[in-house]
Amino acid sequence: MSLFFVILVATASIGSFLGLPLLSAAAALVAIVLLSILVHEAGHVVAYRILMGAEAPAIAVVKGASCRVIRLRGRPNADALVALAGPIAPIMASAVFLPFWNLAPPPIGFAVLVGIGHVVSVALPFGDGATVREIMRA
Repeated sequence: MSLFFVILVATASIGSFLGLPLLSAAAALVAIVLLSILVHEAGHVVAYRILMGAEAPAIAVVKGASCRVIRLRGRPNADALVALAGPIAPIMASAVFLPFWNLAPPPIGFAVLVGIGHVVSVALPFGDGATVREIMRA
């Protein structure tokens, strides 16, 4: 994923240098989406470590723009909370920037929308939504 960030920084820099604000803005929006993926997975890991212990093994696997966490299963209630913590993390992270709304409304608004998208994704039949439903059925 670091290669994507290098490309985005280069794209934003070129856009700024050439006076192309839309190019810089597009790079910033893609960076927000990629960062939200990392925050999402970090939410899973933090919740897992809080609920299962600080030494609980968890491995984040990053392949391009795709990320996932490999971990041991725990109690059903704890597993459900870990599964929900990922989608909740990006909305919580974007809320931290709301006090700075007047400085940069478009990127902060986009970050909030991306965070809401993560929360809404729990309703989908795959990913974290499928995991939560599987835990509830068991």
